[in-house]
Amino acid sequence: TSITIPNSVTSIGDAAFSYCSGLTSITIPNSVTSIGDAAFSFCSGLTSITIPNSVTSIGNSAFSSCSGLTFITIPNSVTSIGDYAFSYSSGLTSITIPNSVTSIGDYAFRDCSSLTSITIPNSVTSIGRVVFYACSSLTSVTAPAVFFDFEEESWIYQTKSLTYAKVNAGELTANAFGFINRSYKTLKVLNLAAATNTTIADEAFKGCYNLDSLYLPAQLEYIPYMAVAECKLLRTITIPATVEEIDNSAFENCRSLKSVIFEGAAVPKGAASYASASGSSLWRIGSWAFYNCHQLQQLTIPEGVTELGDAAFYGCTYLEEMSLPSTIQSIGDNGFALCAKLEIMYVKAPVPPTIQAKTFLDVNRKIPVYVPDGAVDAYKDDPYWSEFKILSEENAVENVINPTSFAQKILCDGHLIIIRDGVEYNAMGMEL
Repeated sequence: TSITIPNSVTSIGDAAFSYCSGLTSITIPNSVTSIGDAAFSFCSGLTSITIPNSVTSIGNSAFSSCSGLTFITIPNSVTSIGDYAFSYSSGLTSITIPNSVTSIGDYAFRDCSSLTSITIPNSVTSIGRVVFYACSSLTSVTAPAVFFDFEEESWIYQTKSLTYAKVNAGELTANAFGFINRSYKTLKVLNLAAATNTTIADEAFKGCYNLDSLYLPAQLEYIPYMAVAECKLLRTITIPATVEEIDNSAFENCRSLKSVIFEGAAVPKGAASYASASGSSLWRIGSWAFYNCHQLQQLTIPEGVTELGDAAFYGCTYLEEMSLPSTIQSIGDNGFALCAKLEIMYVKAPVPPTIQAKTFLDVNRKIPVYVPDGAVDAYKDDPYWSEFKILSEENAVENVINPTSFAQKILCDGHLIIIRDGVEYNAMGMEL
């Protein structure tokens, strides 16, 4: 039932305790550096084991079919985990693999039917075939991108009930996106910030209707067609500063989306919610990109964006305030259609952006639109912009500054600066 291995032992040989079904505890000394193939296989009475820091390798099937094993600590000294090492250990619920491990063999955790969470460090560069074959209870995974790269024919044997997934290194493949999307019914948190992808697959996370937290790859350059569409519980999304284009329907029908944060754009501090030029690479937001994102209330498009596609923000029915950058050149047909609660617009472009008759369908034409001082007449001469109440951006400043407090207006490098109570504001009323 129990055994203490003496300090003189340096290795545990192949099948040394195999089929010792009555064994419940074992003490392994720091002198042991390797655990051989099948060393403890079929030790069904073993409930826990501590592997000392001296061990560098765990052999093939070393703990296979240890059905009573619920917990195991793998030390930082281990560099490799062999084929089938913990396979068929049906009682194992969770395991953390240390940063020292660089390789995990084929089917290492096959049929660990009680395993709910796994953490694989980014030190692992080699992962064998179908490592988590038939781990039907697995819900939480932190691992390098290579872990998720399963061939489609093997998906049937993989979990489809992930609630949490985090990529801690590497580039996700098309197979990986397909595998992750299998958990579309259960996935709640997906953290891809450390992935090296510059793009993601079309429809990568489409229909993950329980997803409420999504962190896109930090180096992402392109968000493709319907990549995050139909994620109905997603409440906020941060667009990395490296993203150059958001393609058609990318966030379509994300009905709970309340906040879109463009990295690289200054965070607005004042009532105008205007973000000035900064590090965002974005130049285009495609057609239907944020279609029916009903809960979006404030929108600040960063400097550098020149084009908003047809129906880009169609049906954002709770949108109250928005700011468009100085670089904006065109807004497509129905671009902001049905944004009936829109109360105020800030358009920094010195030349009126091209819009269509239905760009602002169902938007109240009595709302103020603040434009650069020298562009008021150009907007008033435009057949569609002229339908709105066009005002100089200087008037926006008057609206946000308390008339009872002293305010000084000065010009700095051609830009209007307002100083009130020792605080500086720009022409849009934003605190500098």
